[in-house]
Amino acid sequence: MGLFDKLFGKKAPKIILVHVLHPDYGYVQQSWEVGKDISADVVKRRAKDNELYVMYVFKNREENKLILAKESFLKAVTEYRQIDEDIKEQQERALKEFDLK
Repeated sequence: MGLFDKLFGKKAPKIILVHVLHPDYGYVQQSWEVGKDISADVVKRRAKDNELYVMYVFKNREENKLILAKESFLKAVTEYRQIDEDIKEQQERALKEFDLK
């Protein structure tokens, strides 16, 4: 019996669904392999219903991974989408102002 099985029992997932918010490419869903992409300990402590919520941030030009509660993650996604929409609107105005569209 491996460490993962000892921590979770035989019915534990080997793959978990990860909701990811990244400043460069936005929201995506990924499948992560437990023990390879994410430690079994983190999954045990933080996963809910075999899902994790991860937000990447940059600090001092280094990418950092934050594991969030679902509610915090959903709030961050909403804020990200609003910022993204605001940027698109500003780009549209600039293109019209300079008659580039």
